Amino acid sequence: MTATARSMHRRAHRRAATPDFPDFKQFAEAACIKLWGEPDKRTRKKLRWNGGDAYSARTFNFQKKRWYDAGQNRGGSTLELVDYEKQRPNRKLRGVEFFDVWREANEMGIVPEPPPAPKNSKPILATYPYRDENSVVLFEVVRFDTDDPDERFSQRQPDGQGGWIWKTKGVRKVLYRLPELIAAVKAGERLLICEGEKDADTAVRLGYVATTMPGGVKKWLKEYDEFLRGADVVVVSDNDPQLRDKKTGKPQFHPDGKPMLPGQDHAAKIAKRLSKPARRVCTIIFPQKDLTEWVDEADGTREKLDEIIEQATPQEPQPEEKEPPKGDDDADAEIERLAQLSPLEYEHQRKEAAEKLGLRASSLDRLVGDERARLGFVTDDGKQGRAITFSEPQPWPELVNGAELLDGIATAVRKHVVMSDTCRDTTALWTLHAYLIDHFLVSPRLGVNSPTKRCGKTTLLDVLARLLPRAQPTSNITPAALFRVIEAYRPTLLVDEADTFLHDNDELRGVLNSGHRKGGSVLRTVGDDHEPRAFTTYCACIIAMIGKLPDTLHDRAVTADLKRRLPSEAIEPFRPDRAGHLDELARKAVRWAQDNAERVAAADPAMPSAIINRAADNWRPLLAIADAAGSEWPQRARQVALAAHAVAAAGDDASRLEMLLADIRTISAGKVQMSSAALVEALVALEGRPWAEMGKSGKPLTQNGLARMLKPLGITTEDIWIGSSTGKSLKGYVFAHFDEPFARYLPPEGAFEPRGREEADEMGTSEPFQTARFETNLADQKCEKPANDAHPRDLADQKGGSGQRTLWGVTFDVLGAAQDGVTCRYCNSAEPDEEGGVVVVADHGPLHAACAPAWITNQDKSK
Repeated sequence: MTATARSMHRRAHRRAATPDFPDFKQFAEAACIKLWGEPDKRTRKKLRWNGGDAYSARTFNFQKKRWYDAGQNRGGSTLELVDYEKQRPNRKLRGVEFFDVWREANEMGIVPEPPPAPKNSKPILATYPYRDENSVVLFEVVRFDTDDPDERFSQRQPDGQGGWIWKTKGVRKVLYRLPELIAAVKAGERLLICEGEKDADTAVRLGYVATTMPGGVKKWLKEYDEFLRGADVVVVSDNDPQLRDKKTGKPQFHPDGKPMLPGQDHAAKIAKRLSKPARRVCTIIFPQKDLTEWVDEADGTREKLDEIIEQATPQEPQPEEKEPPKGDDDADAEIERLAQLSPLEYEHQRKEAAEKLGLRASSLDRLVGDERARLGFVTDDGKQGRAITFSEPQPWPELVNGAELLDGIATAVRKHVVMSDTCRDTTALWTLHAYLIDHFLVSPRLGVNSPTKRCGKTTLLDVLARLLPRAQPTSNITPAALFRVIEAYRPTLLVDEADTFLHDNDELRGVLNSGHRKGGSVLRTVGDDHEPRAFTTYCACIIAMIGKLPDTLHDRAVTADLKRRLPSEAIEPFRPDRAGHLDELARKAVRWAQDNAERVAAADPAMPSAIINRAADNWRPLLAIADAAGSEWPQRARQVALAAHAVAAAGDDASRLEMLLADIRTISAGKVQMSSAALVEALVALEGRPWAEMGKSGKPLTQNGLARMLKPLGITTEDIWIGSSTGKSLKGYVFAHFDEPFARYLPPEGAFEPRGREEADEMGTSEPFQTARFETNLADQKCEKPANDAHPRDLADQKGGSGQRTLWGVTFDVLGAAQDGVTCRYCNSAEPDEEGGVVVVADHGPLHAACAPAWITNQDKSK
């Protein structure tokens, strides 16, 4: 009979042996009233007891005769109510437990007195507690009085309330009488290992220290070996008859011709295993079935047993095996070695290899199978689809300059796709961030958007797939596939065609949202016992689509907005067979990430003051990478961040509420109050805003619609007076109530705004986005704090632009403009930037004002 058949047989036997226990439905209503008091509400269908809130009410259903506690999400029968009131965990009441609770309910005056236990219930003959090193009971083995071998033993664990849970999954399994065993080994006393708790207790009565393992000799665990290191061990074997085939009755033999004797075979395996860590091991066997029968039938004594042990032949010592690989690298190497074996060779080595690695053989099979697929040895595993595999680029053999690497990635991307310099630099920084994702708390999504088709989204993903680590492109994905592929492989996801399935899939958006932050996960139940398991969702992810990302995803993303190429814009078609330059950049990215991981992880980059909250979280990893890369990338990255932030704030369709507040702030300038109708009319009249055509119907914003949008802010209409002569009262808004929302949700008036598109060049990008000139690279040079006496000779005019300035959250003192030709200590350029020319900063020397925050931050960290 197979294991599955035996399991089905046991379940069927339990069902057949289970008596028809009464359900006590007729007592359920009275039990609820007795334990909970009179109900607060009575209807035709149910009784209701109010809780502290709407989610903690208790009810009793007349039709089903069952109770339910909404606060605890628990309900059931009459006896289950008594069990619940005793504050025990939720469990099925059957057998002895059913009668125990029945007696408790009877003592409480709820149900009649129970009859004597039914004949087919199994009396408990003995219990064997298993304790840990501190003598705390972990679980018990229970022996029942029954002739059915499958029903003779069971295991249970304490429920913490004086009762038991008849299930021990997840409970640590230890040796029987572990505290006594540890003391005996330490004292050098002899130790007996028996088959079963009954024989172990018999040995204890004879004056020995004895143990066994839960579940029989087949359940020996590797961790048990360490408890017996240096011990004097006697393995007591059962004298079992030869094993016979259950169908034919024929005796069974081992491949070498020896008869299969379960007790002796298992004892020999344990003795051989323990001969490595133990000081001395021998095996003994009795003419009777086991030790207990020998004591009872042959008048066995301690003296006789000592004599048998002394005459036993010690097990030949086995050489101590090499410690199993402990490091991930060693384990990976062993799995790779196993994957390269033939199926026959692997079958011979799998069990021993699993023990060395501390794995179950089934787990090792899966790991070896995955490794075979990765190595290309398996092309058809009998499943639909293809196995997921990744190519791992080898690190570049030499040190890599971070600024040059970012320049190379930016150039490579722009070579194949038309995009603004802002989007190009954002993509380059994001690409390096994917190699360092484990060192950041947040991984911003990269949203690749276009207003229509044929703008290069798929081409961009093809290019990035050669640059990114463990890139996994997909044009559709389900929520289950998403979190399972992340849990299994931690890929960089490249999701294309998202406009075809993302907007209408709330569950998928929720999983993508949770993966924005380290620790993000989803919970699912797995296996036949529905065990709850957590699946990680944190990974780097690109989402490409026509149109804008959904609101919550857009808030967690940095974006690359693409446009269709003009005939005059030259690009080079992407050819996968001619992309060796991308593979070289990927190898350099691996090396740079390895060399700079700790530096980037410890960074706390200066953030432009206009970028706060989640937007700051999104840009912090990219600015940390820019600061580590050096040269002009710190300044360049902050210009990109400010430009991208301003564009997003100006054209974010998802931020309707912020847009509404911004327009109301403009309309309310110089006004105290305004009627609702007049405010709606003014909003609808604004050109280029969405208020004239709202929703799918395309109708203008209404007074009720405006009220609904403002309600979450706590702003409502009130009676206002319009004109003192008529004394007319209208519903409207007092603009003083908007001051707090203006301050909380909108940037300060006059904050950074992007230049108009009228300044765009022929490539469709505006001036601030143009690539700065690369003259001298300081990425790998150590920055030293200049002496104060260097300032006067660099100073041209102490009055020119002097005073205290704050930029990107960093405050510094400007002594004045620098002399002509003096170069910035940070970017090594004398040319003016958008903040002006080079100035002399107190304690730091000549710097561009825009370079000062990054320079000062780096100096503070180097102290």
